[in-house]
Amino acid sequence: MVTRTEIILTDDLDGSLAERTVRLALDGEHYETELSAPNLERLEASLEPYIAAARVVTPNGHRKGKRGRMTPGRAVTPPPSGRAAPVVLARPNIAAHRDAIREWAQAERPDLGVKDRGRIPAPAIAAYNAARGLQ
Repeated sequence: MVTRTEIILTDDLDGSLAERTVRLALDGEHYETELSAPNLERLEASLEPYIAAARVVTPNGHRKGKRGRMTPGRAVTPPPSGRAAPVVLARPNIAAHRDAIREWAQAERPDLGVKDRGRIPAPAIAAYNAARGLQ
């Protein structure tokens, strides 16, 4: 017997089918929302000038780059015509989908060797995301 668990994301703004979960942080507050492709494109476009001018920091708040020097923001390349820009705003929240990833990998891809406990290997997470059309 096979049990299939399907996670369907709904856009928090308009209720349509969501593309993915986006995590944001501003002034020490962290936010998470599910967005459809059009709303994701609008968010990315509105944040583009701020991201271009910002510095990239590590999760513990340190700036990347040489000690004592501020590094310039990421360059945002224009998207190829007809496609959305491949801008990743935040890492996907693996903890929220850990059980679904584990169940999927054990049922659909036993070759990945995902166990009942412990860390889920990066190739298993990548395969899960690819199977669902996520980055």
